[in-house]
Amino acid sequence: MGHESDDQDSVDLEIRTAQATVQSGTYPRNSAAELLPSGVFIREIPSPELLLIFKYRHPQDKVQTCVYPWTSRGYGVKRSLPTGEVEVVTPAPMLEVIQHGFDPTPLNPILAW
Repeated sequence: MGHESDDQDSVDLEIRTAQATVQSGTYPRNSAAELLPSGVFIREIPSPELLLIFKYRHPQDKVQTCVYPWTSRGYGVKRSLPTGEVEVVTPAPMLEVIQHGFDPTPLNPILAW
């Protein structure tokens, strides 16, 4: 049982370290917005506003991508995906989990409208 706790502590430490590095501004990771998966937080360079990338299947069977601005008061109104390079804010370990198949998409598609 102690081994599971050690593994969990190790994962927690890696995530906390990655978050602290992102928050300190010493680890900018830039990418083209259209290459990032749903569930990733980004910033348009040089804006401080956090945006959540959200991909969903439109009723006409087209995959759509948008962003939702986020503040401590909640999410804002859906907007178009930024073009060009953006700063990736999601910590690297969490980005890897999403890129390897974790789908953070809400179950209710009405949230995408």
